[in-house]
Amino acid sequence: MANPDKHRPKKRGGDQSFDDRVAHLHRNIYGSAKGQLRLRILQRDLQPYIVNQPPLSVLDAGCGLGYMTQWALEHGHAVDACDSAAAMLDETRQRAGDYPVTLLQSSVQNLAEEKKYAVIFCHALLEWVENHDVLIAKLSRLLQPGGVLSLMFYNAWAREMAQLVYGNFSYVDCHYAVSQRVKLNPHYPAFPDRVEAQLNDCVMTVIGRSGIRIFYDIMRDKSHYQSHAEDIVRHELRLSQISPYWQLGRYVHFLASKEKPMNIDHAQRAVDDWIKAHGVRYFNELTNMAQLTEEVGEVARIIARRYGEQSEKASDKDKDLGEELADVLFVLLCLANQTGTDLSRAFYDKLDLKAKRDHERHHNNEKLQ
Repeated sequence: MANPDKHRPKKRGGDQSFDDRVAHLHRNIYGSAKGQLRLRILQRDLQPYIVNQPPLSVLDAGCGLGYMTQWALEHGHAVDACDSAAAMLDETRQRAGDYPVTLLQSSVQNLAEEKKYAVIFCHALLEWVENHDVLIAKLSRLLQPGGVLSLMFYNAWAREMAQLVYGNFSYVDCHYAVSQRVKLNPHYPAFPDRVEAQLNDCVMTVIGRSGIRIFYDIMRDKSHYQSHAEDIVRHELRLSQISPYWQLGRYVHFLASKEKPMNIDHAQRAVDDWIKAHGVRYFNELTNMAQLTEEVGEVARIIARRYGEQSEKASDKDKDLGEELADVLFVLLCLANQTGTDLSRAFYDKLDLKAKRDHERHHNNEKLQ
């Protein structure tokens, strides 16, 4: 889906505050079925990082009415809730109840950077900020290495699709320019591919993608919102992480991890988190053994044809050795996890054994001199 620069929003007077719209947000967003659908998908995606985890430092950046702050507090985490609107912080304080929460009245862009967070929520904020690059760079600086950013934003691709479905051709043709903007229409929708590139520029890697309200807003029979509510939620959840459907969600949710040097322990945990979030369960050990053999064969094919005496076929020239080695490592880590093997300890034990056993043998090997 193309996103030429001409589709970038025109300058419209800066970022948005919602001090006077609490009742509207209660009624039309968080108190509605579409708001509940949003929470279901966000909390499903974030479950591996929030539920049954040790206490973490969490920033709710642009906390709104505090629903995600409340959820993180209920799971034992220390939450800083940030919003530029005092009314939103009052709502968040009430929703937190007896849980201790730190309230920060500030734009995210103006937060101090001394404190780093293990998890950052930034939901439905990007589309109200004129300069996306500045906000994403700020979030990266606030996120600790290895931390996870949960970024949900209004999808510019979905806006275009919806306006074409509704027949608003002149609105699309003038690139959404209006003489008077509607206050609760997002002013700066974001293109998912551009956001992913911005995250990569800030040393963050997208590890999860979901679409929210993929078909909800364009259903022809609006009575189904009441009569088929659970069916709608079930199918939205089913399609939300499948390409190309997620790309058409009215909102897109990215999970992004800030890169850090990964040791074997981290790699085993990362694989286990991935399995819990996306894989349903591990394949059994025999299946993974067969998978490992297959992946080693792919590595052998590249090595033999690129570095050995076999000629490399045209179809092999674009194969990425790093990708194939990563496939081998992934299956190895799966086998270690499901057999209860501490691969880090086993590896260092093996290095120690080899150092004691093989030092003299290798130094006395004339072939290595």
